[in-house]
Amino acid sequence: MGEAAYAYLAEHATKRIVIDVPAYQHATVTVRISGVNAAAAIAAIDVVARPQATLDMQIALDSPVTGEGIVGSVLRVCAHEYATVNVTCTQTLDDSWIALDDTGLFLDEGARVNVQHTVLGAGASATGLAGDLLGDTAKVTIDTDYLALANRCATLTTSCATAVARPSARSTPTAC
Repeated sequence: MGEAAYAYLAEHATKRIVIDVPAYQHATVTVRISGVNAAAAIAAIDVVARPQATLDMQIALDSPVTGEGIVGSVLRVCAHEYATVNVTCTQTLDDSWIALDDTGLFLDEGARVNVQHTVLGAGASATGLAGDLLGDTAKVTIDTDYLALANRCATLTTSCATAVARPSARSTPTAC
């Protein structure tokens, strides 16, 4: 989504979370972000997965009450050597809500990050993801699923920056 969107989400975060998974450990975390009428409900989540750690994280953006506003997340992941981070983000918002989520990934040698975005609803939804693959064998897998009318569907753009030693890495934009 870009630097301006990241700055907005980080500045207006109503919840700040730091997850630090020790080396060789496994953790499971669920973060629920619920809409608050006439307000912004945004979680800023920083993840550090130490060497050979595994994290399974679910992020739920939901509107359990009638109303309108912004529900979102700003996620930063630092995956050390051979760490694995699995992120599942699900949006179940009514049409009166706006969903914003921005993800930044930094992967060391052999690290893996798997991202699954499922958008089941929202009046408007914007998702941004950028990755920096610092290791030659770092890998990001991104899967997006949108349940939306054709006139509400837009292009998802991803970008991956790589070290000079890895010129073959590429980003593949996906349209729904």
